[in-house]
Amino acid sequence: MKDRNAVAAVLCAAVVATAPPVCAQTLKLPKAVVDYDDRVDFKAFHTFQWKDTQDRLPDPARHMAMVTAVERELEKKGLTKPPDGKGDLRVRFYAGVDKKVRGTGRQETSWTGDLKTSVDFEKMSEGTLIIELYDAATEKRLWRGTTSSVFRPGSFDVSD
Repeated sequence: MKDRNAVAAVLCAAVVATAPPVCAQTLKLPKAVVDYDDRVDFKAFHTFQWKDTQDRLPDPARHMAMVTAVERELEKKGLTKPPDGKGDLRVRFYAGVDKKVRGTGRQETSWTGDLKTSVDFEKMSEGTLIIELYDAATEKRLWRGTTSSVFRPGSFDVSD
């Protein structure tokens, strides 16, 4: 692994790989916030494995898509998943969706001069993805990337 920026690419790529197909619109990647131990030389790590405590997503297809996306990006960075399952780094992710309501207010003056206020409400969902890398020998967290994005129902297949 070259540096923390290369690892940040893993987070963004995982978001893109698990996103639904985008039809006739531009894909805008959410900003990733990265926290890492700057004393760690990530070039010293060559293999990875999943943490035993990795929670499964409720939808098996989405879970597999996330695992595949993260593994693919780690492999692009030069890490391999050893056949015996014992890696230098342990990987874990958390993903969730929170449903929200967003209101947009506006005021206008009527023809009688009265001030009229109205609020339009819209259902929204906020998806959050966290990916963490741990040193397998010490179990110390070395890197954490977090991103979240708000989307409208229907733009992402989320059950109500």
